[in-house]
Amino acid sequence: RHTEAVAVCDEALRMRVPMRDDRARTPSATPTLQEKLFLRRAGCFLALRQYAHAVADYRSAAALNPKSVNAAQGMQHAWTEMKKASIPTEQNAYMILGVAQDASAVEVRRAFHALC
Repeated sequence: RHTEAVAVCDEALRMRVPMRDDRARTPSATPTLQEKLFLRRAGCFLALRQYAHAVADYRSAAALNPKSVNAAQGMQHAWTEMKKASIPTEQNAYMILGVAQDASAVEVRRAFHALC
């Protein structure tokens, strides 16, 4: 069931349906459709125990709306679950932070603080 929901969210995100004017949009408590899709898909990834994908989607939702409490809490929960599952986070950390593997320490620090 979660796999089907991930596929539906993937399709909806690929459609790139015109949302509100994102350039003029200021972060608010009201999530956009795209943000909701990222949050929904991240929740499905959590249920499927695909924690790195869940963190990446929560990160995408947070990028759309930095004031999103759901994205911040979800990212923290997914990160915690990933640690509990003993997934080697070194392999996923660069992907989660959105930096290249040869990124400098300053770039990694900036990306990490942007997530928090």
